[in-house]
Amino acid sequence: MGLVAALVLGASPAFANDWPSLGLDGGRGRATAKKGGGTFSIAWNASPSAGAFIASPAVVDGMIVVAGAQGDVAALSATDGSTVWAAKAAGGIGASPAIEGGRVYVPSLSGQMQALRLGSGAVAWSRAFGGQNYGSPAFVSDGLGKSLVLAAGFPQQKIVRVSAS
Repeated sequence: MGLVAALVLGASPAFANDWPSLGLDGGRGRATAKKGGGTFSIAWNASPSAGAFIASPAVVDGMIVVAGAQGDVAALSATDGSTVWAAKAAGGIGASPAIEGGRVYVPSLSGQMQALRLGSGAVAWSRAFGGQNYGSPAFVSDGLGKSLVLAAGFPQQKIVRVSAS
């Protein structure tokens, strides 16, 4: 009884506009009745790649990092959309980049994982995993330290965990 009360009373409140995971909730409801805020208007637009954008942008430190299907990676100013830096990945891109510790981690369809420096877009390191990397990287920090986890190398379908340094 004490554990149940602690779990119920210690839980943080949920709000109608919270989206804690993909698809809103565990059932992937993908909808909420919450209506909030005014209508949106375009503050700026940018076209940092000639190819399609199929990856979600990552946002940190006033920069929006985008990755195009043809391997174009760019950091844009969140304020005005101007290009802070642009780089070319080791191949086409089919997954979203992730940012951690001042690095932008970009998986490519040529089987490479690249870590770019967030401030400049310069390559910090690159590693081959083989196959095509359609999975977006994620980070874990536990007793083994901080690591990058990647679903790598389609069609091999392997999950790898490597040091994120």
